[in-house]
Amino acid sequence: MKYPSDISTFMNSYAEENSFSGYVFIAQNNKLLYEDGFGFANYESETEHTSQTTYRLASLTKQFTAFSILLLEERGLLNLHDPISKYFPNYAEGAEITIHHLLSMSSGIPELNFYNPNGLLDSLEEGLVHEFDPGEKFSYSNSNYLLLEYIIKQVSGLTYDEFLQKNILEPAEMFNTGTGDPASNLALGYPNVSDRINREIKYTLDPPYSYGGMYSTMEDLYKWDQILYTEKLAKQATINKMYTSYNDSYGYGWFVDGSIVKHSGIVSGYSPYILRDIEQNLVLILLSNIDGLYMEMENLAYELLKVVND
Repeated sequence: MKYPSDISTFMNSYAEENSFSGYVFIAQNNKLLYEDGFGFANYESETEHTSQTTYRLASLTKQFTAFSILLLEERGLLNLHDPISKYFPNYAEGAEITIHHLLSMSSGIPELNFYNPNGLLDSLEEGLVHEFDPGEKFSYSNSNYLLLEYIIKQVSGLTYDEFLQKNILEPAEMFNTGTGDPASNLALGYPNVSDRINREIKYTLDPPYSYGGMYSTMEDLYKWDQILYTEKLAKQATINKMYTSYNDSYGYGWFVDGSIVKHSGIVSGYSPYILRDIEQNLVLILLSNIDGLYMEMENLAYELLKVVND
């Protein structure tokens, strides 16, 4: 196929038909295939999207949380088969649930939607019962990854952000990535396509960080993609554990579809998406500042993949 004209033709048509707002990036074998911004990062000031624009990552955060746990395992500081009662002694049912179960969303701990982390811990101590036997099946629940944040803190002696900065972000030179509120260049999040102008959504996920509280830029996410092909941060055997499908196509912080690993996110005005074909060394990143586009981003990513592979 001809690059980038065919992708450009597709994206220009798609953006016009769907009023897409955000940034699109595609690269393969360390070569840029396509990148462009559509709509505005701020509709009031008509600030355009760029590769340095900052977006909330929502559940893309989970891959960083999973990687942090795997780093601690690689260093001999924990074992994925440790029962979580080791870290939450007041949780009676924790003896049946392991760190692996949390990572793979197979613990049976329900989605509790606690923005205050203490709420989840209180529920554990009050005798929270898991919904199914640990390991029986996959069930997506942010609660799993919130508990992983507490384990990272206990084992490392660092806050979640401190651990990320020291062990992932600084070594990867991802200087525009972190938790909480970015210092600058944040795209404003909007509720939907028709009501986006002057209708910024207030961000409501600060804390907790570990299941959805990070921010980043297109440039930094590409650095993240590329460093995962190296052993600069961790051994390849450690990295590969993230890409193993354990239950219903979920690995550790990634959905797994053959050689493709992917994840979407939705939070208060942002709909990020990343798709990586490990065998083809291809990455496709979509960062939108419109709320609730989970299926739209998934469908767009696979449509773009078809265009690239045509």
